[in-house]
Amino acid sequence: MILTFLGVLCVGMSVFLLERYGLLLFVGIPLMLGLLLGFYANRQVRMGIRHTLWWGLIVIMMVHLVLWVGAFEGLRCLSLSFPLALVLGCMGSLLGRALAGYSHRHHMGALVMGMAFPFWAWSDYQGLTHRDMVMSQVEIAASPAQVWPHVIQFSELPPPTEWPFQSGIAYPLRARIEGEGVGAVRYCEFSTGPFVEPITVWDQPRRLAFDGVKQPVPLTEWSLYRHVNPPHLDGYFRSVRGEFRLVPLSNGGTRLEGRTWIELDMYPGWYWQLYARWVIHRIHLQVLTHIKTTVEQPIDGSS
Repeated sequence: MILTFLGVLCVGMSVFLLERYGLLLFVGIPLMLGLLLGFYANRQVRMGIRHTLWWGLIVIMMVHLVLWVGAFEGLRCLSLSFPLALVLGCMGSLLGRALAGYSHRHHMGALVMGMAFPFWAWSDYQGLTHRDMVMSQVEIAASPAQVWPHVIQFSELPPPTEWPFQSGIAYPLRARIEGEGVGAVRYCEFSTGPFVEPITVWDQPRRLAFDGVKQPVPLTEWSLYRHVNPPHLDGYFRSVRGEFRLVPLSNGGTRLEGRTWIELDMYPGWYWQLYARWVIHRIHLQVLTHIKTTVEQPIDGSS
């Protein structure tokens, strides 16, 4: 219980006091909890590796459970962070077990743990932003001129069938545009609200580019309570720019490419980029496949 309380306290400090979703939160805290557990559980009586790992699992699960029940976080985000926290917590518990056997008299493990905290806290103040670009494409049996009107705005998409979108991750519904040319504003409606996208490049019928100046929350949370709004839903994941490219093919068709530039203020970047890239790629394919179906349907229907 003491370690659970310590874990929740440290999470609250990182999120609400430091306002950081960085190394302290996702690496330092689970590693530290596992280290403390492994060290003190094995200090008097040596436990087996399996039992040490089991208790490490329990501590990580209890922290996540309290965060959910206490409305600090929603179940969806906790389920995404849990695999990383579990691996690090188990690694920490094994390291703590090893330190307990080595430093039974001198308590070197406690010293190492105490020295680690300033590093994690300091590292969280370093640059957090990770930038990435995701590109997806489809081939359409129509010319770029025929595809272009469906790129600048498109009709209602069918409901998604993939479970992440059915469970609350935002998905596209439709798109409309106000005006024409550079300076026009495109509104891409998602299940959680609209993206507002001023047009920056209007190269008909080859390229449409836009900035993301406003976006809705990336998902709706599962919680015991009606409203849960953890800070990471506001600004820590940003879609900053996007574009469509229409490339003419030798067979008279079009390769339609969709690109999105994103920024993530969460560490470790490689871990969260795995989720972000997959979700954005699936969103791309929903839109691109819908455009392909809409454009090709009259052609197929007339044959």
